[in-house]
Amino acid sequence: MSDGELNILEEVLMDSKLDARVVLSLVPGVRNEIIEGQRGIWIHGGVRRVADAFLRSAAFESIAKVGLAGLGVRIAHFLRRFLTSWRRMKGFGSVADESEVFRTVDAALLTVLLELDRHLPKGLGKGGAVRNELNDLVDRGVDCFERAVDLLESHHRLFVLSRLYQSRKMAAEVLATWKRIIEGERDDGQELRDGEQRVREYLSKVSSRALIQDYGVWLANRNPRLGVQVFAEDKARVPSFEPALVMDLLRQEAPKAVKYYLEHLVFAMENTAYVNELITYYLDVVLDELESSAASREAVMTAYNAYRALQAPKPTYQHFLAENAPEGDEIWQSRLRLLQLLGGPHDFDSAGIRARIGRLSGELLVPERIILAGREEHHEDALRLLVHSLGDYDTAVSYCLRGGISVHVPPESRDGAPADPLPAAEQRRRLFRVVLDEFLAIDDVSDRVEQTGALLERFGAWFDVEEVLGLLPDSWSVDVVSGFLAGALKRLVREKHESMAARALSGGQNLRVNYDLVVGIKVKGPAIETPN
Repeated sequence: MSDGELNILEEVLMDSKLDARVVLSLVPGVRNEIIEGQRGIWIHGGVRRVADAFLRSAAFESIAKVGLAGLGVRIAHFLRRFLTSWRRMKGFGSVADESEVFRTVDAALLTVLLELDRHLPKGLGKGGAVRNELNDLVDRGVDCFERAVDLLESHHRLFVLSRLYQSRKMAAEVLATWKRIIEGERDDGQELRDGEQRVREYLSKVSSRALIQDYGVWLANRNPRLGVQVFAEDKARVPSFEPALVMDLLRQEAPKAVKYYLEHLVFAMENTAYVNELITYYLDVVLDELESSAASREAVMTAYNAYRALQAPKPTYQHFLAENAPEGDEIWQSRLRLLQLLGGPHDFDSAGIRARIGRLSGELLVPERIILAGREEHHEDALRLLVHSLGDYDTAVSYCLRGGISVHVPPESRDGAPADPLPAAEQRRRLFRVVLDEFLAIDDVSDRVEQTGALLERFGAWFDVEEVLGLLPDSWSVDVVSGFLAGALKRLVREKHESMAARALSGGQNLRVNYDLVVGIKVKGPAIETPN
């Protein structure tokens, strides 16, 4: 038949109001979808005789062997249009045996669309009008739900099946179907993209706490970083999970996700109760790697040597370490986070951490040892390590300016209140005296001269001139301390001028007081004192 004849046939069939099931009974591949009620199908006698004759013919037997696929694309599209037209009559009440008819029509249309779609490109956004019609059919819901599930399963169209479940708001079945696809079960449409992310987003809209927990754990095992977001969701439709409950759950069922949840609690939620546990995790990762890998130990020492070789001015060692950390390297990232926590305003077991770090050579984990020494007020050790083991001279000076209360940044108080004031000037003066001794002991002569001269010139006010001159080697040129001496002289002159100004102001104040006294006496006049 030509396309024109097919169009005419479609119009005749629709105008005749012939039961769609009669037409479908003549089509192999869909005739088995016909559903009859107790009364059967009402049909004119003449139509029945023609239909029976065709079904007994050799022509029907030949096409019945190849099924729907053997009829060709043109006939399949004819059936698609015909059945779609019938679906438009749904709900108007003008069709006898409406339930049986439309269950049959929906099942047959789904079968035809699946057959047409089978030959189209796979993947999301492909397939054209047929794919769109297939998705629209299941999204709007079908009357033959159970049969549709069987058809989609038999055609291995799991993603379309998940859409059918979504049309019925069957969240558990949707998630179970996506899980099957993600775990590798055959899905011929290949339309699910970023399946794990899709599950994570869908869980934020689910109202069943049990489903969220089950699939959150499943996702945390497959993709720990993504899985913990399920339990960290603060805009979900169910109350937030208690951190203690989530921690117990992940420890038992998804241990690889524990770290990511701890990071969420500590860094995102600022929950300091878990700082110690996260520090322990990072420390385990770093220590295990350095103890087991000679290459990692060599990489750490190479980083120290590279930093010491930099010419001034240079960044702090922690900034240098962050800039040169291999992207995606869990060991390096764990160490950076460890340093961040150790240097932060958190309470933790510093003595226990120092004991664990002591298992390694003293040349390893130098920044960690510096931070711990500072927290325990072993300021001389902290400055010695900063100057000689790291060569981080600027951080050593900053440490003195902060009075030893922090190695890297001024800390916030542990309860969120404003930070404590800086230590007394005498404490900072003492630390500057210590760092001067360390600078004078730098092995490299050029670094020794450069750093000592810069320290004295920039922070000379913290030093006693006579004491400094007694410490400097006689062989050093006066140019090294010229800035320091000039600054000291300026301070002496300024102090002298300030003293003179103060005395002048004091003299003027005395004159004013005497003047006021004389004026007051004149105003009151003389007074005579008599006995009694």
